[in-house]
Amino acid sequence: MVAGSPSHAKIINRYLVEMNINNIATGFQSLLSNGASTYDLLRIAAHFRRLELEKELYSRLNGIVADGPFKGMSYLPSAHASTLSPKLTGTYEKEIQEDLLTIANKVNSFLDIGCAEGYYTTALALIPSISYVVGVDINNESLRAAQKLADLNKVLEKCFLRQELNKLSIS
Repeated sequence: MVAGSPSHAKIINRYLVEMNINNIATGFQSLLSNGASTYDLLRIAAHFRRLELEKELYSRLNGIVADGPFKGMSYLPSAHASTLSPKLTGTYEKEIQEDLLTIANKVNSFLDIGCAEGYYTTALALIPSISYVVGVDINNESLRAAQKLADLNKVLEKCFLRQELNKLSIS
């Protein structure tokens, strides 16, 4: 049994809702007795430590992207299916940033497939020459977060967020 299994997730949620040492110890003991390895426990501990560090970074930056092409963009306190800190520091997918901006400056619309919480959807909508951005994701929670992020940055009217491409109409 691996730490990512549904039964482990239930144990983690039950004991780690309140992050205190007694709950963590009880949760880890329960995980071990349910087949988790010490390696699994270390991965879980590292995950929670990363979340704590991201909370601190978010607080220190007042929820604003600090650098990179999207510097100054307001951000949400969490990321969906990725890590928050590179987004806040402006280093998220740094390898494609220059090419992305080159393309964005040549078009007036953009399609973001797998938009998650809308990092690119919102950031590209902030570019004045972009008329609209379509963000598509299969996860409703991600789409709600993308809507919040676009609204936070006052570009919701330029963002069309959809779960399916075949239901897309821009108007």
